[in-house]
Amino acid sequence: MDNKNKRYQYLNGVKFKGFPTINWDNVFQYIYIYHLESGQHISFLKGILQIVASSIFNRKEANIRIRENSRSLIYQTWSTRKVNEYRINNLAELINADTMIYGKWGKIQWDIVESFKLLFILIPSWVLSLFYKKIPTSIKLAIFIDLIRLRRFDKCLNTAFDLDKYSLSIVYFDTLPRDGYLSELFKYLGKKTATLQHGQFVAYRSKEEIHCAVELRSSNSDVFLCWNQMTYDEAIKAGLKHEHLKIVGILPYIKAKQKDILSPNNHMFGVVLGHPSYEDENLELIKAANLLANTIGFDYQLKLHPNYDEHYFDDKVDKNYFKGIVRIGIDMSDYAALFEFSIIGSTSVFVELVFIKHPMLRYSSMDITDKFRDVKQGNIFHKPSQIYSCYQRMISSDNTNLLFEYLCFTDKVADSYRDFLNTYSNTNEFIQK
Repeated sequence: MDNKNKRYQYLNGVKFKGFPTINWDNVFQYIYIYHLESGQHISFLKGILQIVASSIFNRKEANIRIRENSRSLIYQTWSTRKVNEYRINNLAELINADTMIYGKWGKIQWDIVESFKLLFILIPSWVLSLFYKKIPTSIKLAIFIDLIRLRRFDKCLNTAFDLDKYSLSIVYFDTLPRDGYLSELFKYLGKKTATLQHGQFVAYRSKEEIHCAVELRSSNSDVFLCWNQMTYDEAIKAGLKHEHLKIVGILPYIKAKQKDILSPNNHMFGVVLGHPSYEDENLELIKAANLLANTIGFDYQLKLHPNYDEHYFDDKVDKNYFKGIVRIGIDMSDYAALFEFSIIGSTSVFVELVFIKHPMLRYSSMDITDKFRDVKQGNIFHKPSQIYSCYQRMISSDNTNLLFEYLCFTDKVADSYRDFLNTYSNTNEFIQK
């Protein structure tokens, strides 16, 4: 079966004791896609052990900030990347919103009363709710584990905030169960919901691509706040409706002011490598860098994904031209100021460099893994042997404005988010402009 825009439905009409009556399929869509399309399943024994452990042990997990007269709540499930927290805090300042980051804080605790209630009242009730549902066992186990987590999340949420005062919730990534639950909870309360975009998303391409388009297929918010026209186009392909989409600009640059970054005349270029899952692409980028360096006599440096060891590619680079590794975590404006241009693949960093109008040569394999394969603007090459001709095209014509229009939308990002969210939270209907 072609899963192009498929949304799985297992829990229609199901109610879980201890929770409001919401659309649970929207909350657990990610679980369905993960278990049914990736081939990865939780074992019965492991699932039972996780259920018991999650019921007994708890951690005080919320980092909360409440502002005066706030009518919006921004939520993010904690991640290891501090930049995510930085982005929602910038947005919160912009629209005077309260924030909640739910993650790995505090000591592990044991609430004997809550544990008893979970193990002997709530979980048995949840099991009965799904008893006659034809759902794979691994999915049922995953649902029970997440229900325990959502139970603790819900208690924390209702203890920390007066939900009645809000007109709008904004989540960082509504595919995740807690984010999705908050969106459904706000809908249940008759309030508006929106989700942010944290990377460049694409529509479904192939069943061979694990979790393909999961970010779009499982979105459940009233409004999806798109970075750019590309996201809008991909969202339409993924089955989202026009009326649920709003292009507002690139979230990472909500506090930035676009400025012209002068490329240094230092005969040095950068090579931006993607996640290790893009290993083949990264090797092609290094091959292209070696060829170009030998042809034009420029040196280069590698910008590694944080998951790579700094010496991982030592045997792949040309030692005559390779001049080291760019500092991990460098601001992209500072990065752009180091090099005359960059060679890049399908990483989302591409969009950020377009925003600051940094010259680039983009490698496109045209494979399903290349999220930018349908972007025709810019200087593109498809194999390392084409790198020099691509470089010549770049120095002979400036087409950065075309890329900017398609991938960045606006340089006044703060104004775009502020105007839309303030208007949206104070009107009865979402009107797409």
